[in-house]
Amino acid sequence: MRNIGVDNPYYARQWHLHTGFEHVEVDVRSSLRCDEAWSRLAGVGDPRVVVAAADSGCNLAHPAFGGKDKFAGWGYFDGGELRTMGMPVSSAARMYLPGAHHGTSMCALTSGAVGRSHPLGVAPGCRLLPIRLQTEANRARVSEYAMHRILDYVSERADVLLLPWSKLPHFILSKSVVDRVEELTSSGGRRGSGLVIVCAAGNSNCPIDIDADVAVPYEVVFAGDAQAEPLIKTSRTFRNVLASLPGVLHVSSISSLAQRCHYSCYGPGIDLCAPSSNSRAFRGDALSGLGLTTSTGDPEKPTNRFKGTSGAAALVAGVAALVLSANPSLSASEVCRILQSTASKDLSHTGYDVPPPTSPDAAWDHPPVRRCRRGSFNETGWSPWFGNGKVDALRAVTAAQTWQTMG
Repeated sequence: MRNIGVDNPYYARQWHLHTGFEHVEVDVRSSLRCDEAWSRLAGVGDPRVVVAAADSGCNLAHPAFGGKDKFAGWGYFDGGELRTMGMPVSSAARMYLPGAHHGTSMCALTSGAVGRSHPLGVAPGCRLLPIRLQTEANRARVSEYAMHRILDYVSERADVLLLPWSKLPHFILSKSVVDRVEELTSSGGRRGSGLVIVCAAGNSNCPIDIDADVAVPYEVVFAGDAQAEPLIKTSRTFRNVLASLPGVLHVSSISSLAQRCHYSCYGPGIDLCAPSSNSRAFRGDALSGLGLTTSTGDPEKPTNRFKGTSGAAALVAGVAALVLSANPSLSASEVCRILQSTASKDLSHTGYDVPPPTSPDAAWDHPPVRRCRRGSFNETGWSPWFGNGKVDALRAVTAAQTWQTMG
């Protein structure tokens, strides 16, 4: 598999997939080592393994996916109802809305196909099942009913479900949805041995599941005038009902310098981290670190600046697919255990300078709350910044291949 990126001008720059890109802003500790995992697998993923992604849809005709066979299914919400592949009232053309690039990038980061004209994904050989959510003001709108419909549709079709969005400060779902999630992670999924669910932690530099002793900013809203004072929303309580559920992984992000991304959410509930851009979510001085190189909804406009914990979560979903490609007999809980137990803890614990009170960013640009102030790993191997560490595709695939003899 050493020649997989030959003649591909994008692959060389995909520092998150391999350690061959030499750059002053790249620390090899940030790489997932996918190239070595592919060599170990003697392949780039099993097409029977399916990753579902509920986001802004996907350009199904994009050359990054190599044709319609890449998709095990698809669906989009129309008037509150989920229209899926094969329905008389559904249309593949409605899976992508011009300008809504995020969902296509999620799918490309996870499983972009091998080729010369586009960036690769983590698991190029695996298949996809994208779902286009309804949006409002450029944000995903997911009702209780929609969550049930998503879970029902992917329950027997996918092995991994990517939820690359979050809701802060309170992500609360009904008991019926939580019960359904627990059922699917235990005995759902295409193989009937559990659905792995991967969630983005969030990009607001705040905790996801904690009671803080101070008011913590979690959202900055700017008026139309760039010089106007921003509206800063704060909370002392943060709740995520999916945090700590077995089979559900929450992913924070690290930069190409193996350092916590400035914007990444943190604290109890974080399970793993993966690389992404270190570009600030809000305005402020630029920080060191490269972006992720991937496709967008426009085939003529790939990007090397993709950012956010959504990008990190998409990469973890791809590694989960490689793990299942290595050993399809694994349950969802075993996949999660492998990803966490093989994650790398060799990361930078360097934080960020606090801006002076005179800075226009001082009100929201702050260090993590006191109990999460440092990124050190504790005696159980967990860090409030990195969870159990950075996902390592090579180590995870190797462990999956030997899991039966291990234990």
